[in-house]
Amino acid sequence: SNASAAGCTTCAAGKASGMGAGACDACEPGKVSDAAASVCTACGTGTYAGSAGSAVCFTCAEGRYSGSTGASACEACAEGHFAPSRGAVTCLKCSNELEEHGFGPAYTSSRGSATCDKCMPKHYMQSDDSGGSGSGDGSGSDGVSLPLRRLSSDGATTVCTECPDGADCSSEGTTLTNMPVEKGQYRFHPTSKVVYPCPYKANCAGGALDYDNATHDEDGAGEVATITGDDDDDA
Repeated sequence: SNASAAGCTTCAAGKASGMGAGACDACEPGKVSDAAASVCTACGTGTYAGSAGSAVCFTCAEGRYSGSTGASACEACAEGHFAPSRGAVTCLKCSNELEEHGFGPAYTSSRGSATCDKCMPKHYMQSDDSGGSGSGDGSGSDGVSLPLRRLSSDGATTVCTECPDGADCSSEGTTLTNMPVEKGQYRFHPTSKVVYPCPYKANCAGGALDYDNATHDEDGAGEVATITGDDDDDA
């Protein structure tokens, strides 16, 4: 009746009430509703509603994804995968046979990443000064074959290269400047690409050395990071 209709209350956004129901019920997580809705609607892929009574679905952030409808949260991309844009329904693999995303086979990522910004173990990252642009196979200025290069947003390129003998690249995320060396080995400076056997092995503890403060003199005193003399490293 009109009297009955006049006694009905319009449900607020985030709630719904079916025909003849006596109350408005909050939408469960993963579902939303507009005002005066009779049912709650599941959020689409790439979006989520994290709490009960939500009026809108939120877009998954970079590095996260939602591949199914009705999600109450977005999942973080696994290690070695990335989601560069908001609203992803799946994560892309950093390294694949086609290299379609511009990352070479040695690139990887941490969990929840929007890009692949680390090198796999046994590799280190350095600026690509080969003169190439973008991504693709090529050779460096010294004629050495390089893996695919990665073009960053500022136009610079980086490349993941195999670590030289004597370097300790057992962990992912190694760069040229932080590259540790094995015990009994040394580098001339943080940009050196060559590792040398240390003539005073007892003083070459390995690891990431302090290049600013450690020197190796003729008496073999101090922990080695550099050796007094001309730097014949071509790095």
